[in-house]
Amino acid sequence: DLEMRFMTDGILLRWSIPGEPSLMTRVRIYRSELETDGSACPGCPRQYILMADLASGDSKIQREDGNRLIYRDSLVKPGRLYGYYVISCNRSGTCSEASNQVEGKYLRNAVPDR
Repeated sequence: DLEMRFMTDGILLRWSIPGEPSLMTRVRIYRSELETDGSACPGCPRQYILMADLASGDSKIQREDGNRLIYRDSLVKPGRLYGYYVISCNRSGTCSEASNQVEGKYLRNAVPDR
């Protein structure tokens, strides 16, 4: 249930932890970035790169309602198309399937979260 929201200072990602929240120890966030000025290949496969591998208690991740997590990507550039998916891992090193993928074009005039 990964969701993305455009903010004036970046992109906000929100998702639920699969399974028991207390067992999750790591979160891996993957990102794809694509130029939208015509220089990129629109039909080509997207390349996702691991942009963050964070411990569950890392200050870059916020908890919401117990099992919801929030991460803000502030390293975005206006006019580019961004895609994301996340993977959660537990104490034994077993990781979840990749979440759904979300994508959208970041614009300079994004509205702040209310």
